[in-house]
Amino acid sequence: MQRAICTTALALVGCAQLGPSPVALRASVAETAPVVQIVPLATQIGFADSLGHLPLIRTTIAGKSHWFLIDSGASTHILAGWFARDLGLVSLDTGKRSGVDHTGKPIALRYTGGVAASVGGLGDVVPESWPVVDLPDTFEQIGIAGFISPQRLASERSDIVFDFPKREMRVEPHVAQATSVRTAACEGSVVLHANINGHATRLLVDTGASRTDLLTSSPVAAILPSRGRAQAFITATGPLSVLGTQSAQLTFGRFSTTADVATVVGRDDASCPRDGALAMDVLRNCRVTFSSRDVHLACAR
Repeated sequence: MQRAICTTALALVGCAQLGPSPVALRASVAETAPVVQIVPLATQIGFADSLGHLPLIRTTIAGKSHWFLIDSGASTHILAGWFARDLGLVSLDTGKRSGVDHTGKPIALRYTGGVAASVGGLGDVVPESWPVVDLPDTFEQIGIAGFISPQRLASERSDIVFDFPKREMRVEPHVAQATSVRTAACEGSVVLHANINGHATRLLVDTGASRTDLLTSSPVAAILPSRGRAQAFITATGPLSVLGTQSAQLTFGRFSTTADVATVVGRDDASCPRDGALAMDVLRNCRVTFSSRDVHLACAR
């Protein structure tokens, strides 16, 4: 099976594909399950409000603590190139995994050893190797040293809960939950079934994106043409132009809200069929629980 990861950062998605042929970067490259404590624990998270209220968590590697973006659009944890160099880690191009982003742009991937990281003081992550990506300079200027994939912190016995209104991350024992929102595993990430203005839509649950969006490859985007102008977003491969936005009624499960939905040039991939992404403009009002298999959302109107 080809494996891919999708990294979304700053304001929108930056995905990359893994494998001998280009397929969007979405399957996990973490070879071992991370270790998390099972006892209930909690820590505060931060938000980069100037970047669209994107969630951040302090992560410590080799005694150095920096902000990492909490990115459920990424199916594995990632180190920024500048931080890997600051740590003195040697990263190598293995030659076996190439990458492309959400819009098909190439992303160069290198790998370094599986150095341990402490995420918010709640648990240790010890992957066999870390993907290293050279991100735009903006990331280093802001001090974002990498991405944490929250679903990779969950296990069969423990869930990861992000209570965004309370600015809190919790590790809790796993409890099976009934949900009215239908979801599907997506090569390490999660896609939920929603409706936009009554049209069935599949949206990637993406805490690393600031604006809920539709890809131009989606039939829904053709039905709901965007209006007006929208600002460019910064992604893992640089600026991404947005065609426009429109106000739309977004519904999933029993939750319904009005959101500005952006239309971005891009396409889904066979490993993760989707129409777009559900981002922090909506998720900021939610309690999001990541289990080892799916996502549960409890959102306030």
